[in-house]
Amino acid sequence: WRKLLTCLRRTLMIKGIGGVEMRRKPDPSDSLGLLPPPNSVWQSIHSLSQKIKKIEDKLDELNRRIETLEKEVKSLYIWSC
Repeated sequence: WRKLLTCLRRTLMIKGIGGVEMRRKPDPSDSLGLLPPPNSVWQSIHSLSQKIKKIEDKLDELNRRIETLEKEVKSLYIWSC
């Protein structure tokens, strides 16, 4: 899940969503005459990117807890033998 979320967040950032690229003026030749999305769309996507980052942080914390528990279980197993 973490890899999928990271990939999604990076894709959003690469495409100019939520990062420095978002502030750059769009090149008219790239837009094919279409208007850029309204600010509310950018804000929603940026919000999604932030939520993905929070989920990644929670997954990191869970991984650390799992590693700690695994070490404790191993030490208890060794102690019981």
